[in-house]
Amino acid sequence: MNIKIDQKDDVILKILHYFITEEDYRPIIIKGLENEIWLENMENDLKLIRINTNYIHNEEQFKSDLFKASSIMKSIKKNTLSFKMNMLNLLLDTGETVKILETKNIETIKVNKITDFKKNGHQ
Repeated sequence: MNIKIDQKDDVILKILHYFITEEDYRPIIIKGLENEIWLENMENDLKLIRINTNYIHNEEQFKSDLFKASSIMKSIKKNTLSFKMNMLNLLLDTGETVKILETKNIETIKVNKITDFKKNGHQ
């Protein structure tokens, strides 16, 4: 059997490995989502991490994607009875012109290479 791992898959695996083994995050199963991985650790300041591999080509699509992520975060908040929740939103496939917007309780980072992730203050 021949398995081929591209650069994006390699970045995803490294990010997952770090958060699961070093920071004790656990995967969350959310039905109906494609190309997204959600991790949670209610003991950490950053309670949620979202790894999104869907292509975001413009700011309108980014705003829509952010709204979807925020809605899911609110649902998780209700289910866990957490009043304050912060999320790290990692975008692995965005257009060059997409500008990251400041959003309350959501830190968004565009990641093309693993060094982009490290450059933003994360291991």
